[in-house]
Amino acid sequence: TLDKTVGSGAVDFSLRHGFSLLAKHTYLSEERTATGAQLTGTTQRAHHFLSGLAYRAISNDYINALGKYEYKYESNSLINPAITRSTHIGSFETIIEPKSQVELFFRYGFKVNYLSSEGIASRSLTDLWMTNVRFEWRRQFDVLGEYRVLYQHTANDLVHGTSLELGIIPQQSMRLALGYNFSGFDDRDFSGNNYWAHGPFLKVQLKFTEKIVAGWLNGLQSFIK
Repeated sequence: TLDKTVGSGAVDFSLRHGFSLLAKHTYLSEERTATGAQLTGTTQRAHHFLSGLAYRAISNDYINALGKYEYKYESNSLINPAITRSTHIGSFETIIEPKSQVELFFRYGFKVNYLSSEGIASRSLTDLWMTNVRFEWRRQFDVLGEYRVLYQHTANDLVHGTSLELGIIPQQSMRLALGYNFSGFDDRDFSGNNYWAHGPFLKVQLKFTEKIVAGWLNGLQSFIK
């Protein structure tokens, strides 16, 4: 038999002077037993906690910033040998627009991972540095260049990633881009790693602002009435 429980909760506060605070927690519990047999410890429990502090300039849209902290914990005896893993992830990213046609993006993240299995424990530290520059012309087209560095301290391994994108902006809140990764890498714990592999990729971006969401809600309310 399989018993599985999943619970999740989130909270979001709007603070003063353009700051917002967010937090989310997800819990997973899974237990397996054989018919007519006693429980032998075949269980899995996991926690994922996320918190963040966001800033957006109220008087202008020149700068946006986000700081995040994540904690992941997993205890899994469904596999053999059983493992216990915990991960701490911190990151800071910001978008700066010195001019209406130029956008600068910076991100730094670190990950501390602990793994224990059959009395053997290990610890690893990984750093991520990322930056990109986007230039827009005629309000419909843009080009973006990105550079990334991932450094694994334990293995003393330094890898680089670069990419180039050509985009079209059919609407103010939508962007389509065709790009190519000249060299890539991936890490499952850092967000945005799904297109880091080497080769071409297609990207679709949508921006949801309070004005857009309010318009949809007003339209839905009118339809219901």
